[in-house]
Amino acid sequence: MRANAKLPDALRLSGLHRSCNILNSCGFVGRIRRSRRIRHEQRALC
Repeated sequence: MRANAKLPDALRLSGLHRSCNILNSCGFVGRIRRSRRIRHEQRALC
């Protein structure tokens, strides 16, 4: 956080926003993969 404190607020916020987007997209992809796997397993069980 100390390094971020030297940056202007706009840059700091955009950096935080970007990292949040990366985390959210990774979580979203993980959720899609998990739901696909579950659907595939259900199909295999049927």
